[in-house]
Amino acid sequence: MYSKNPCPDCGPAPTIHILDYYSVIIDRFTQKLFRPIDSLRQRLARILPSVNAGRFVLALWKLLSFLHIGRIVTEPDDQVGHRGLWLWKEAQKRGIALIEYRLGRSRDFFVASYGEKVIAFQGLPRPTGKEYASLEWMDNKAEMRKRFAAAGIPVARGGDVRTWHQAVALFRTLHKPVITKPSIGSRGRHATTRIMTEADLKIGFDKAKLLSPWVIVEEEFLATLHRVTVIGGRVIGVLRRDRACIIGDGTRTIRDLVAVENRNPHRDGPLFQHIETGEEASEELRLQNLSWDSIPPKGQWIGLSKKPSRSVGGSTMDILDETHPANIALFEKIARVLDDPLIGIDFFIEDMSQPWQEQTYAGVIECNSCPFIDLHHEPLYGPVRNAGGALWSIIFPDQGAK
Repeated sequence: MYSKNPCPDCGPAPTIHILDYYSVIIDRFTQKLFRPIDSLRQRLARILPSVNAGRFVLALWKLLSFLHIGRIVTEPDDQVGHRGLWLWKEAQKRGIALIEYRLGRSRDFFVASYGEKVIAFQGLPRPTGKEYASLEWMDNKAEMRKRFAAAGIPVARGGDVRTWHQAVALFRTLHKPVITKPSIGSRGRHATTRIMTEADLKIGFDKAKLLSPWVIVEEEFLATLHRVTVIGGRVIGVLRRDRACIIGDGTRTIRDLVAVENRNPHRDGPLFQHIETGEEASEELRLQNLSWDSIPPKGQWIGLSKKPSRSVGGSTMDILDETHPANIALFEKIARVLDDPLIGIDFFIEDMSQPWQEQTYAGVIECNSCPFIDLHHEPLYGPVRNAGGALWSIIFPDQGAK
């Protein structure tokens, strides 16, 4: 935590607001400033073998470690994140040597080697020998939505604004409810949903402004969020991400149903947490004209949180096998438009088993260049998908799991 009083709008993964804010400004303007330099870098990358870059980085880390500037980690420990842990586990199965360099709180700097090939990367690896131009804009929600709309990929109606006057003008053209969020960011930080009035819009606009000078204002998809991961052009997993909820059985109260679900041993952490029963959950029930003592009919879905975060009782279920072929085709089209071998797609849809074209609410809300592949290794329900293994198979095609 960065503060004894963490920001409620950041959720379980708080950031330093002012650093996020100015990093967005710097990122937007340096892209144009450094484009000629980046072009030269790309030419050099095609001339110089990538193996040399990996070996150079490894030698540099060893020198820094010798000078007690940071340290090299050769085995996963309790400080490695879940994404890195599964990457490490799958590397070990395949005889891939993986080491991590840590400097203070900085993590996820890796060098991987297999045979004569050595690569350096941050977060997750990509195949070498090619530049991935979409990395410049994939994580930028505003730029992504413009490019996707032009390519015929469904996105929510809306846009990015800088001033309150622009936000109000755009808001008046959109169907309600509306959502606001920072132009760059993840994990739903400082996003505000269910905006129906200009007063609500002002609250959401101000929250998003704390992390970015530009704010996304768009129509809210009244559907379920899914995380789709595409590796090497192929859909590896489709996770339905549900808000904290219970399903009525016609006999027990909502209070009792929550107590039963919270006894699920998988909800004892560190990934999945108990469903919270505080004021936010009570407000969700009031919006559905329910109370903790209500007895919902069998099969009725009852929401208890605004966000699908695992830290407040959200759940995940792999539904790849039930995903309609038309939706798979759309996700693979997104990979072709991005021309990138590693993509996380946040997609809203009412029913993943039916074609997206036939549904009122269906569309992409953001893409991630460094997705949390561990989500597919550790769903609360449904089969495990080996995203880490699939990724290593395109990085070192000659290796295989032992």
